[in-house]
Amino acid sequence: MFNSEYLGLYSKQNFILKCFFILSGILFSLTLNLREFYFIFLLTLIYFIFSPKIYLLWLKTILKLIPFFISLFVFGFILNLSYPKQIILSSRILYILLLSIYLISTTSLENIKPKSKHIKNNQIITEIFFFIAATISFIPIFLQQYKIASVKEKNFFNIISEAVILSKNKISEVEKETVDKFNKNGCISSFWILPNIYLIFILIIFILIFILFM
Repeated sequence: MFNSEYLGLYSKQNFILKCFFILSGILFSLTLNLREFYFIFLLTLIYFIFSPKIYLLWLKTILKLIPFFISLFVFGFILNLSYPKQIILSSRILYILLLSIYLISTTSLENIKPKSKHIKNNQIITEIFFFIAATISFIPIFLQQYKIASVKEKNFFNIISEAVILSKNKISEVEKETVDKFNKNGCISSFWILPNIYLIFILIIFILIFILFM
């Protein structure tokens, strides 16, 4: 998993608020007009200014996904999709990728683990948290296997298939690690005021943009 120690402010933000921010960003980016979407994209980039490491991880992931974007443009050409529309689609994918990198790189299993006694006793909610935690732990493993597979294969779909096969062997390991983390009786983490106010601030801006331009 990405090391969140270097991501200070963002690693102290509440996991539920993060998820709400990401879901809002994805929803707004898919429903707003192009000008407003690019404005939200720019705001999000500025929002991450306190941790350049997020930009670096995002750019590294984009480089790994170059075969995917090439395939996307090839399919667009075959389907007679105009070049501007392909650029817009790619921009939306890049934005969702940025939000995903933010969540993965700034979240540890301790952040995801339910803290409330009522939530802990709710099996369905606990299983949802477990699934999210396991998925976040699994994504870096998949990206690592994707990088290994891309050395041997050139076709994007073959790379994906090979990465899935290689990653499948790690599923039980991820599951065991997640179970151990969830069963561990650690200290309840604090609710950090400043990082979460910063997150709520960008959320309010997003909502205002959405209300004004929809």
